[in-house]
Amino acid sequence: MILIISVCKHKLSENEFVKPVYEIIKQKNQEIMVKHYSEELPISKADKIIICGTALEDFEYLENLEKFEFIKTTDKKIFGICAGMQIIAKIFECELKNDLKIGQIGNSYYLHSKEVVLNELFIKDEKGLVKHKEKEIYGVIYHPEVLNTELIIDFLKT
Repeated sequence: MILIISVCKHKLSENEFVKPVYEIIKQKNQEIMVKHYSEELPISKADKIIICGTALEDFEYLENLEKFEFIKTTDKKIFGICAGMQIIAKIFECELKNDLKIGQIGNSYYLHSKEVVLNELFIKDEKGLVKHKEKEIYGVIYHPEVLNTELIIDFLKT
């Protein structure tokens, strides 16, 4: 089962940030469960976890990082999208800096106001894909559900 975690403060934002990810996964005939991070998360039932992005000025998730402590200890494969990548970074003590990016830059679609400053626990490739050096934790600061849907599909195949 693929667990999609919403970090959207407002339910309406899920139409833009969660539903497209859900639809990509649904096309691949995968079992899916969507949960908001404030709910009890069925981590043990998940094969893989995707933490979605949220609206540009929605930072409520950063005030609730304790809900994501499971990231440190789980052996589940995790993929963070934008805010999801920011959460992963903060859990592993990386910094966030203000950096507004909106729109298509190269082959990627950006919608964020905070950039991740990676520490020594992570590596980043030329396409902006980040990976934890020891765990199967991945992320991007852009939105592959808009452009680059193959990143989500490739994550499902791992």
